[in-house]
Amino acid sequence: MKISARLIACLGVASLLALVLAGCTSRRPVSEINHRPDCVSLFSYSSVIEQVMNVRPEWEMISRTAKAYQFQWVIEDEGGTHTLSATLTSDGCVCATAASSHFSMGSGHEKMVGSLEGAAIAPVSELNYASTWLEPKITFSCSIAYLFWRSYEVETAMRDGTTWKLSCSRHSGADGYNSLYTLTIIAPACADIIE
Repeated sequence: MKISARLIACLGVASLLALVLAGCTSRRPVSEINHRPDCVSLFSYSSVIEQVMNVRPEWEMISRTAKAYQFQWVIEDEGGTHTLSATLTSDGCVCATAASSHFSMGSGHEKMVGSLEGAAIAPVSELNYASTWLEPKITFSCSIAYLFWRSYEVETAMRDGTTWKLSCSRHSGADGYNSLYTLTIIAPACADIIE
């Protein structure tokens, strides 16, 4: 089976982010299983994204409660709109991420979609789920949804305690973009924060 460029981008970015995060964040002990720090701050997360993607995220705080902070980074151009969101616990640890892309299929934005998905995975969950869980669903289920103008949604509780949610759809809109992909990953620390 041919490995898609998007899977390579997703795994590559996620792997680099996870490795650099392990070296950059020393606030709490590193997990022996996946070498991901127990706590990734927004500053560390931003620094790693900048090193891997060569762009500094321009976060905007979109909500703040007693339990959590939510930040969003939007990348917009003529070919699509991509958003990376990060939810932090009250003590400043990233506990949930979401990568959303609204773009025209075939516009060359697939690499950006893969990069943001990788960035969403790295600070909160296991990288191997990208190839075993995410890629088959994108390759088959999302492709079928796109072909037949349908929506596809799936949610799974992973063995590392995180919850992965994927949705993809095709529709005609006034902006001309016809594909919408969203990957959300929620760690147990965010379970009572995000509905």
